[in-house]
Order: sequence, then C-alpha cells, then structure tokens
Amino acid sequence: MTPLLALAAWIAGAALGLTMLVGWLRSGSQPPPPLLYVHLTSAVAGLVLWIVYLASDRPVALAWVAFGLLFVINGLGDTLTMRLYRQRSGTAGPLRDIGRAGLAQLHRPKPFVHAFLAPVTFVSVLLAALGVGV
Repeated sequence: MTPLLALAAWIAGAALGLTMLVGWLRSGSQPPPPLLYVHLTSAVAGLVLWIVYLASDRPVALAWVAFGLLFVINGLGDTLTMRLYRQRSGTAGPLRDIGRAGLAQLHRPKPFVHAFLAPVTFVSVLLAALGVGV
C-alpha cells in the first residue's frame, strides 16, 4: 500500500510541477532558472526509478536509491522556493526566510499542494524502503 501511495503522490506532484512550469513559460516573464530544469529532470528520473521498483520484484536497494534521490529532488525544490521568495520579496535574508517562503505558498494553491506532496512522497518511499506497508 505504501509504495502505491508514494507513486500517487509522486505523479500528482509531478503533474502539478509540470502545470506550473507550463504556466511560467506561457506567462512570457523571465525564463525559469536552470535549477528548475535540474529539479524537473531529477524528479522524472526518480519517478521512472520508482515505477521500475514497482514493476520489478521490489528490490530494497532500488527503494533506497529512490529515497536518496528524493533528498536531492526535495533539496532542489526547497532551494527554488527560497530563491523565488527572495526575488519576489526583494530580500536576501538568513535561513529563517525558509519559514516565510513556506508561508507565502499558502496563498498559491498549486505550489502549496506541490510542496505538500513532497514530504508525502518522501515518507512513503522511506516506509516502503523500510518494508512498512509493502
């Protein structure tokens, strides 16, 4: 059950991320930062890896690789959130701005749900790698 929750959360997060990217590209504003494309390709690679994990006999090593990749994916997403917050707010403040950046997402439904799905995916993959709910 846990691996399927991870799959559903990963797909939903990826779908929201893609819709946000398409909206950004259509807006005609400044082009997305290169880091966004690294975040995107890492997330797609991780999703493909997770699908391979589910389609195979679920080797534990593959689940742990996917979990490790999620550290990178989520770190890139957090970095993007901070950079975009600082651009919008005009600040270059300390690490405490991460809380403010997170709160700023509450008023933007797609980014908020996208960010909410990240820990759901993360914890689900962790639990699957640990063999909980497999």
